[in-house]
This record gives sequence, structure tokens and C-alpha cells, in this order.
Amino acid sequence: MNVVLYCEGPAEDRGNDALLPPPGDPMSGDHLGPAHTLVARCIERTHRVPTPALRFLVPVRDAGKRVRGSDLHVPKLLRRVILNSITLHQAKLVVALVDTDGDKSRRQVLLVATDNLAHASQRVVAAAVQEFEAWLLADQRALRDVLGCADTPPDPTQMAPGEAKSWLRNRVEARGLLADQSQRAAEIRQLRCQLAAQIDLDTLARQPSFRQFLDDLLAAR
Repeated sequence: MNVVLYCEGPAEDRGNDALLPPPGDPMSGDHLGPAHTLVARCIERTHRVPTPALRFLVPVRDAGKRVRGSDLHVPKLLRRVILNSITLHQAKLVVALVDTDGDKSRRQVLLVATDNLAHASQRVVAAAVQEFEAWLLADQRALRDVLGCADTPPDPTQMAPGEAKSWLRNRVEARGLLADQSQRAAEIRQLRCQLAAQIDLDTLARQPSFRQFLDDLLAAR
């Protein structure tokens, strides 16, 4: 199953190897970030497709540039990259993962903008409230096992924009044990991937934004 995942930043989708193949080519394990790990688990849950049978493809570019950050909030641009991912590179599913950052209408605006695409049933817009890191904070057991966190974060769904990102960054950086900067960066990425791999999906599904993502995945075909 070919899947293309668009994320706002490298903290979500960058693996240990930042040098990607050409757009549309398969990504190796070293290219995958924590969002790939979590999305793969969700697809396995909703579509019964085992992770080894998933193949993440390199996202298409727009005007020669990677689609990043607020690019994903631009309806016309998002329409183009979704359509190109499906028609040019035969993606079975395209997931756009965005942060709401306090904008409650973001998911709906992007859904409406892409709803009349010929392949609209193959796209899912996931809008984490307020940010992807809020999803990673959902399971205290996973935080304890991966990061050794003794303190419990506030309710991630009630955090202000940027608060979950800051909370997790501080704990991840405190957990890092390597002095070399490049090795430390790789270790931090690995810790985030471990969180994405170990978080309990039923616990995470208590967050309405993640439960909505699961429902949308289930409806995709």
C-alpha cells in the first residue's frame, strides 16, 4: 500500500537520513520519522494492513520546493500536492498532518477545499490539537518507559499552542545522553519515534482530534 505523508516540520517526519530520494520513490526506514511510525500503526488498525506491507513514498514538491509548515494551510497548494501524489505516483492514501495552533476551523477549511477532488476519498486531513506533540503526550506509561518521566504533563488537549511542543522538547533533551551534537540530534529523533511506537492508541483516542483522525482513516478507501 503506497502512502504519502505531509507534515509541517522535520520534528514530525524526518528520520536519521535527511537526504531523500526523488519525489514518488519509496522511503527507507532511515527516512521515516515519528509521524510515519504513528500513521503506520493507525493504518494497520483501521485497514488491517500490516506495517511491512506499507510503503511511504517521498512527497511531491511544489515549484521545486518541499511542502512544509504553513504551505499545508494553503488550500490550492494542498489540492495540487494531493492530486499529484495520487495521479503521478499512484499513492493509495495521502495524509496531511497539520497543527491547529488555536485555529479551530483549520481542518474543516482544508477538507472543504479538497472535497471535490476526483480522488478525495483517498486523502485524509489530520489536525492535531494544538500540535502533533500533544498526541505524543497522551500516554503517561509510554512517557515513563521511553523518557523516564516522573511528572505527568497537563491535559494535552487543554494546552496552549506551543506548550506541548515545549514540554516534550524539554523532557526529550533532558533524556539525551550523548554530547556530540549530531549524535544527540539523532538520539532525540529516535526517542520521539519510540514514543510514537509505544503510545497506547486507545489512550490516545481519548483526544477528540486523534479519534477524528482514526474515523477519517477508516472512511478512506
